[in-house]
Amino acid sequence: EARDAVVFFGSADSSATMPIVSSTNTITSFIDGVTLNLTGTSSTPVTVTVARDADKVVESVKTFVKAFNDVVDRIKDLTKYDATTNTRGLLLGDGTVSAVQNRLYSLINATVAGADPGFTRLTSVGLYVGDQARLELDENRLRKALTDNPASVEKLFTLQTKVNDKVQNLGLGYRIQQVLDDLTANQTGLLSRQEQQLEDRVQLFNDRIADMNALLAKKQQRLEAQFQAMEQSLAMLQQQQTALSGLVSINWSAGSSSSGSR
Repeated sequence: EARDAVVFFGSADSSATMPIVSSTNTITSFIDGVTLNLTGTSSTPVTVTVARDADKVVESVKTFVKAFNDVVDRIKDLTKYDATTNTRGLLLGDGTVSAVQNRLYSLINATVAGADPGFTRLTSVGLYVGDQARLELDENRLRKALTDNPASVEKLFTLQTKVNDKVQNLGLGYRIQQVLDDLTANQTGLLSRQEQQLEDRVQLFNDRIADMNALLAKKQQRLEAQFQAMEQSLAMLQQQQTALSGLVSINWSAGSSSSGSR
C-alpha cells in the first residue's frame, strides 16, 4: 500500500519538531533551493548538511559569459564594414544596435551602491571586459570570492533596499534581469518595438507597391485602348487608301479607252 513520506524536522527531544509530509520521496518546498531525496527510514536522527555548490555557481556564470559574448559576436558581424569588398553589415549604423550595446556594457561596468566594500562591481568576482570587447571570467577569483566572502557575493547580486516602504532591487542579478526584460519583452521590449516598426515599414512599402501596380495597370489599360484605337484608325485609313487606289485605276483605264477610240 502506497503511503506518504514523513520527515520530522528539528531536535529529536524537542516538542517543537515539525512534521513534513510528501506524496513522493522528493521534498523540494521546505528549504528554498534544497532538494531532499528520501532513500529509506531511520529510527535515529539524521543530520543533513547544506553547503554552497560553488561549481554550480561557476557554471552558471560561464553560461552567462558565453551568452553575452554570443551577442557581442553577432552584433559585430552585423555591423562590420569590409573595406576590401566595400561590404557593409546589415545593421551598420543602426541606432537600436547601439542602444543595445550601451545598455549591456553599462550594466557590466555598473556599481552597486550599498554593497560590501570590495564587492561593488562585477570585477570583484572576476568578470571584466577583455580583448575585442568580450566578457571574460577569472575563475580563480570567482571561486576565492565564493569561498572567502560568500555573503558579499550574494549581496552584490541580490541587494534590496526599501524607500518609503517600496522595495528597490539594487543587486546586479535583478538589474541584469531588468535590462534583459527591457530589451526582449514581447510588445514592450526595445527589440520587439523595433521589430514592429520594421514590419510596419515593410507593410507601408508593400502598400505603396500595390498602389503603384494599380496605377500601372490602369495606365496599361489606357495605352492598350489608345493603341487599339490607333490600329482601327490605321485600318480605316488603309481601307480608304485601297478604295482611292481602285478609283484612280478605274478612271485611268476609262481615260485610256476613250483616247484610243478617237
